[in-house]
Amino acid sequence: PVAQDGFGFSLAAVGTGALVIGAPGCGEPLCLSGPGEVWLLTDLCPTDTDNDGNVNVTDLLALLAKWGPCSAPCPPDNNGDGNVNVTDLLALLAAWGACP
Repeated sequence: PVAQDGFGFSLAAVGTGALVIGAPGCGEPLCLSGPGEVWLLTDLCPTDTDNDGNVNVTDLLALLAKWGPCSAPCPPDNNGDGNVNVTDLLALLAAWGACP
């Protein structure tokens, strides 16, 4: 995206943890397709494992239930290293409360 494409002209929340961003002026060759583009950003709150809009005890219990090696997909593995451990616990605690 560049200044002339209107990136961010429109924004919309889609459910919990997702955002749609529009760029109505985007076109070839500056963007992938034309005319106009829409981007979908997901996992804005990856520690919210049940996608209820809050990081709370339910997410903590899900994390503890998966403690140790965890093969993908594994929502409590916030950093994607294949293990649910103290790093994931700290990320969850840092995000405690409502998701953006």
